Amino acid sequence: LARAAGIAVDGRWPRMQSTGVHEPGRVCRALIAAIKTMTPGVASSSNEASVGRDNSSVRRAPHTTSVGGLAWGLITSATVACLAAFQFGFATGVLNVPQHAITDEVGLPPNGWGWSMVVSSWCFAGLLGTQTAAPIADKHGRRALLALSAVLCSVSGLLLFASGSVALAGVKDAAGVNELAVSLLIAGRLVSGVGCGLATVAVPLYLGEIASTSVRGLFGSLNQLAVVLSIFAAQGLGAAAQLSHVHYSWVLGAPALFGAAQLLLMFLVPESPRWCLSMGGGIDSARVALVRLRRRDDAAALEDELDQMQSDLRKMRKSAAATGSRRQGVVELWRKRDLRLPLLTAGIMMVGQQCSGINAVFYYSTSFFQSAGLSNPVVGTLLASGVNAIAMVATVPMMERAGRRRLLLLGILGMLISALALSAVLIAEESPHVQLKRSMLDTAAIGFVLLFVATFELGPGPIPWQIGAEIFPEGPRATAMGFAATLNWLCNAAVGLGFPPMQRALGPYVFFPFAAVLAGWLVFTFRFVPETRGRTVAQVQAEFLKMAGSDVRSSAISEASGMLHGMATASSTDNAGVESGSGTPPED
Repeated sequence: LARAAGIAVDGRWPRMQSTGVHEPGRVCRALIAAIKTMTPGVASSSNEASVGRDNSSVRRAPHTTSVGGLAWGLITSATVACLAAFQFGFATGVLNVPQHAITDEVGLPPNGWGWSMVVSSWCFAGLLGTQTAAPIADKHGRRALLALSAVLCSVSGLLLFASGSVALAGVKDAAGVNELAVSLLIAGRLVSGVGCGLATVAVPLYLGEIASTSVRGLFGSLNQLAVVLSIFAAQGLGAAAQLSHVHYSWVLGAPALFGAAQLLLMFLVPESPRWCLSMGGGIDSARVALVRLRRRDDAAALEDELDQMQSDLRKMRKSAAATGSRRQGVVELWRKRDLRLPLLTAGIMMVGQQCSGINAVFYYSTSFFQSAGLSNPVVGTLLASGVNAIAMVATVPMMERAGRRRLLLLGILGMLISALALSAVLIAEESPHVQLKRSMLDTAAIGFVLLFVATFELGPGPIPWQIGAEIFPEGPRATAMGFAATLNWLCNAAVGLGFPPMQRALGPYVFFPFAAVLAGWLVFTFRFVPETRGRTVAQVQAEFLKMAGSDVRSSAISEASGMLHGMATASSTDNAGVESGSGTPPED
């Protein structure tokens, strides 16, 4: 807190000095000197209040300001922000293990439309969250969006806990359904969906804006890491509650505690420097926020990064002035040639991720393993969640080494092979002509499900969420990521609602539609998705134009030729003495 007080002065002292008010400056320097004498590990420096280019002599003990080269402020901000992603994953997996206990108490068939509506109502509400996230993020900031998500998830936890308590009372109608418990359950899922919808935009947006280019891939994968760890936590708590005969309502109510913890820790989270520069308090507030997120032993690098942000902002405003609008909708983005393919890519990433079949595993793995003949389906569910978490942890350090494109292609290919192999095993289990022990086929089915989940985390899991922050400039970024998140929730809802009847209709062939989606996603990624590792947005957009093919290039060339021709015609008109053929633009 003492160091934070010093940071607060950083943005004010240059203004005081420039207006000639020197006495407050001396008071501030004396205060900081006193704070340093009482704060262990803070190096002495007579000019620490300034963070300008001439402050290269600022020295801090490395262990007090950074871990592994990353500033403490950056680590704590990312951790608190990821609590919102933790809520998303927890809500994804929390109903899986206690499904039969809940349906027995509230009186719903475990594989009927009623239970499908309970599961998928969360997804439909998530659509509302994604639609409102971008305006809130642009007007009030990324930090406000994270806080609102925490509030809604806390309220949802209370509603879900109340639902379990009412179900425990056992009051049912003539049809054997506890309507109040079901109503509270759906209400809790709806509120949770809105909060998690906000989080799906807020977390990747905030992480992408606070991370430097060198660790952008690492921080982009933190969102998915928090999701998979929370899915494992939700299903592990559900299994532990089941084994220890603790009522499931305590597990359903856990998001209230997570949300309260996030709200209490929000004081550690500064606003995004990029948002401060473009929408908030200008250069001073952006500098203060950036100082909290970077190591303060390299003031020159900090100022270089701030200059780059200002340069990007000027380009964004120039583009916005050309369109006559500060904030544009999806249709306006689609009409821009340089944003069309990135927008299509962001959308297909989300459609491919959700329609790959992964949520069929996360939502219904217990019932799936049960229908596959596994004696203890909860064990299979926990194995899938555990492998999911381990694979994601192993993928995080590979994100900056191997690159996004390579990991995405390998992951999609691995999922495709796993889906086809799993389908072959399921067909063999129902075929009278296959002479193999049922235990061997069950083991093979579980193995291919685990491989399916592991390869998902190799690339198809984390990359679609982080790529939006890497392929769009600041101006349209929130709108584009909100659009992509909307598609994600739509497909999420479709899978959650449609998988049980699809499983009944297709039987062992249920993974074939998912395999078809994976094949299409693989082809699109190979043809149109560039590598974003270590590249600026401008470089990535240039690569998109290159990968779009001859249509985009020829249209751009014809447009440029038309401009040159117009300039040459005007020049020949103004200069009567010039030959009539001299105004012809060069072929190149």
